[in-house]
Amino acid sequence: MERTEYDRKVNEMTSEGIPIGEAHYLVAKSEIEEANKKYHSISGLWPNADANSKAAFNGFVKDSDIKIPKGSKIILFRTESDNEKAPAYNLVWTRS
Repeated sequence: MERTEYDRKVNEMTSEGIPIGEAHYLVAKSEIEEANKKYHSISGLWPNADANSKAAFNGFVKDSDIKIPKGSKIILFRTESDNEKAPAYNLVWTRS
């Protein structure tokens, strides 16, 4: 997380009446929990409906701030869902 984003979150919490020390703790705790997740989402992938396309799948990234650390593994999981709008695959990264 960039410093400006960190400060924005802390300021938002303090404006809601949370003491500044507590706000710093909560923002840092949230970042640590996110960093310790096993899998970090990159994108869902859907089969390409355009038969003339060279791309087999389409996807989009929800978070414009994705940073994949050097040495990470990128994994593709098949999605098992009855929802026809669900992606066929989920692309994630992990450190282990």
